[in-house]
Amino acid sequence: MLSYTFTFLISLWFSALSFNVFSFSVLPFSTTSLTTVSLSTVSLSTPSQVTGVPATDVSSAGAIGFDWDTQRSHTKRPLSSYDSSRVAQQAFFNALRSLCGQSLTGKTQYLWNNDPNDPFVVNPLKAYVRTCSETQIRIPFHIGNDTSRTWIFTMTPEGLQFKHQHLKPDGTPDRITNYGGMATANGTRWNQFFPADQQTVSLDTAYTTNQWNVVLDLKKGTLEYRLTRYQRPRYTAVFTRD
Repeated sequence: MLSYTFTFLISLWFSALSFNVFSFSVLPFSTTSLTTVSLSTVSLSTPSQVTGVPATDVSSAGAIGFDWDTQRSHTKRPLSSYDSSRVAQQAFFNALRSLCGQSLTGKTQYLWNNDPNDPFVVNPLKAYVRTCSETQIRIPFHIGNDTSRTWIFTMTPEGLQFKHQHLKPDGTPDRITNYGGMATANGTRWNQFFPADQQTVSLDTAYTTNQWNVVLDLKKGTLEYRLTRYQRPRYTAVFTRD
């Protein structure tokens, strides 16, 4: 009886196996189609459970291990925040460079101590966009007869840098010079922010929270120069193209 039962079960198993083989042999799919089916029906823990496509194609989901190099002809790498900020910084630099050879006349709009006799208030302000190259723009900034200051915008490998150069009457560097910093990542093609760098802080710890903000408006022909300290306005001047 046991022998008969065993023989019967073996027969059923072979019949089922034959049926499965036959079923696959007549399926109207090519080998490629079968491969696709097998990829799309892998473990339910993969992204293909939701998308119905192979896991290696789920680029929009940011799947771990996605190979940008092998998919370059099919997908486009999105701009990172770093790439976007560099594009904006370069655009700002180009816009500023378009003013090369021109002068601007400025006026103080805000001074933190409201001193009516401050040199920045009583003297005319002039900015001259004089020296421009592919990587640097130098803008002498005059306060009345004081011609000791120059703004320097430089495109460095790390990004856009803004520095203030102060010289003594004999042309030697002032004790407080070369202060400024690198542009932050949240600027735009018309508006850039420059927090104080370590060199600036080393000149005077009072400058630790300084941040310079330069705003361009080429339609109006204006350049706005702002300085904040402790996140509060400290100085603002607006320059208009002559």
